[in-house]
Amino acid sequence: MALYLTFIAIAAAVVAFFSALFNNLASTEISNRIKRAYFNSVTSQEIAFFDYKKGGHLLKLITEDVTKITASYSGSLSTISMSMGQLIAGAVLAFKSSWSMTLLGFCSIPFIIIIVIISGLTTSYLTRRADTQLSGSVSTANEVISSMKTVRSMAGEKKEVDRYNRDLSKIGVTGALSALCQGFSVGLNGFFLWAALSLSFWFAGRLVNEGSMLPGNLISMWGYIVMSAVGIQNVSQ
Repeated sequence: MALYLTFIAIAAAVVAFFSALFNNLASTEISNRIKRAYFNSVTSQEIAFFDYKKGGHLLKLITEDVTKITASYSGSLSTISMSMGQLIAGAVLAFKSSWSMTLLGFCSIPFIIIIVIISGLTTSYLTRRADTQLSGSVSTANEVISSMKTVRSMAGEKKEVDRYNRDLSKIGVTGALSALCQGFSVGLNGFFLWAALSLSFWFAGRLVNEGSMLPGNLISMWGYIVMSAVGIQNVSQ
């Protein structure tokens, strides 16, 4: 058994190494391709395009937005894939041990899916709104800094500072709403998930008292379900 677990540990280390390696290589290549395509597209636009699109907005897209995309690929996608593997492995082992206890442990999944969908749609809307507001604040800062001599000659520093602060206040409100939405989502997911696990553990205790399940099987079963639960929680976040 110890030798078997040692082989599993070695295999897990090798898989984790290649997973991190290829994820980071792919992330760098995706970032470069997106930046190259974006820059080529911008430089091929007509002059009227730059009268409509402000420089701050264009610079934000090639810096912050591309960084978000690559971070989502290298970080979020890797986490989701590992968590899904953990969830599936735990579920298979748990079903092999006790299908009834496993079903009780996973009875919260429909509620979690609904919460994730609602939270995802709301967060997506708030993120788009925050990006629009952030682009406006960047454009304001770029406009003021590039025309600082004109602003200073007209004694308009306070006016421009107030305008920039109003932009930041809007971003702060949107960020607070997004944080509140994500907080509710994580809290409700955790509640439903661990409430279902508590129910399954109570049911397993009854089976042990009736002699239908051995205490050792209960412990191993609980470990499988918790492993799947951690995977579910990581995916839902």
